[in-house]
Amino acid sequence: MTTVDRRITTRPRGLVQFIAAHPSNYWVGFVTDPAVALFLLAWDVRVLDTAPHVALPCVTIGVVAWTIAEYAAHRWLYHARMPLWRVGHEMHHESPELLIGLPWFVTAGFVGACWYLVAYTLHVHAVASGLAGFLAAFTVHGVLHHSHHHWVGGLSGAEASGYTTASTIAFPQPTSA
Repeated sequence: MTTVDRRITTRPRGLVQFIAAHPSNYWVGFVTDPAVALFLLAWDVRVLDTAPHVALPCVTIGVVAWTIAEYAAHRWLYHARMPLWRVGHEMHHESPELLIGLPWFVTAGFVGACWYLVAYTLHVHAVASGLAGFLAAFTVHGVLHHSHHHWVGGLSGAEASGYTTASTIAFPQPTSA
């Protein structure tokens, strides 16, 4: 059994980073995100009367949009020089076992604002289904990410970042005899 080094050199600076680093924020997101996704899909199909054969492809488009957004956020925000995004991500790399996440109200607020403007106010069909797909993908990513750091051997350091582990699993390095 290995011990985890709990020393963190990067600390939250400010209210948003403090909230992001609080364990309750981490767990609340696992409840609010799928709940909002289900609400959005139900709203689109039941209130706006969007046909399921239209709503489901829009959910898929939302999943693809989330994939692109996640890559862009990780690439250009989390590794940028902007402390608001970088500090929390650095804390995650230093101690992947910590329960750190984007504040739940940021995700719900952004998606809720998009829903309110486009689906609720303008009554545009299928947009809420796309937003539901976006949030569903975000939730699935969160579950997989959590399992990667907490259920699958408790990886830490460079292994837990995903860079080393993914390449090691796909292309194992030969060991010297």
